[in-house]
Amino acid sequence: MLKPSVSFVILNFNTAQLVLKCVESIRRNVVDTTFEIIVVDNGSDPADRDAVLAHQDEFQVVVSRQNLGFGGGNMLGANVANGDYLCFLNSDVELTSDCVTPLVAYLRDHSDVGCITPQQYNSQGQLVSSFNHDLGLLPEIVNRKILERLFPARYPSRRRLHDAPFTAHHINGCFLLMPAPLFWQCGGFDMNIFLYSEEYDLSMRLLKLGYHCTVNPNYSFVHHQGKSTENARSLTRREGFISDVYAFRKYHNAFHSFLYRLVIIIKLLPKVKRWYILPVLLSGSPLSLSMRHKKYI
Repeated sequence: MLKPSVSFVILNFNTAQLVLKCVESIRRNVVDTTFEIIVVDNGSDPADRDAVLAHQDEFQVVVSRQNLGFGGGNMLGANVANGDYLCFLNSDVELTSDCVTPLVAYLRDHSDVGCITPQQYNSQGQLVSSFNHDLGLLPEIVNRKILERLFPARYPSRRRLHDAPFTAHHINGCFLLMPAPLFWQCGGFDMNIFLYSEEYDLSMRLLKLGYHCTVNPNYSFVHHQGKSTENARSLTRREGFISDVYAFRKYHNAFHSFLYRLVIIIKLLPKVKRWYILPVLLSGSPLSLSMRHKKYI
């Protein structure tokens, strides 16, 4: 049997040095799987873009003239990928072992798993959750820690290291591995979403096709968190609400969507410094307020 091949897709937005470190970690650690590396420059400044292009003899570079966001940029990379599997990595991810080969084997052995990720750790070696729970009224109203204690099967703990692979509603997009044919079958990433909630949206479509997401804690990677967005904290936080409202509305009726936004508004009211988010929640067209329409990206 031929070895399966993996296409690594890495986005660059003014993080060229992180991209190069990520690429080097792939080459150093992934030794038992055939792979290609595709770097998508997602509208970076000219100097940063050129720093990536200087290495185009080492990996494939796709250049976008504008920042298409997480989903749009990754779709550009996926469109030129030739691998049997797609592995989407953030530029600030570092592989510390060959976690890819066993995860590919796991996907081949478990036909009901649509996508998979290893356990995530931060730069200090501390455990960071590799997954998240469903968007919904219950998680917004009831503290997630309480839900995890009461319903551990549906809401596995995000704060401890699990001892075996387990199902999660959706896994983090910083390291997301899935079969390429399934990625296209479910429609890939929704390019209307600029940043955040792409994984929730993808998982909902996988669920409709009969697949689920898995975290395999037997393998791990390091995520130097937030390096690609650290210069725009308030903007990216606001963008998260834009994406959440849009994604929730895709899969729920108008009444539930109204209640979802109302609950979030009530939670934000005591937090005066977060009132800049309120226009998103009150808008009938949250995507019109997205960062993609602003000059600061």
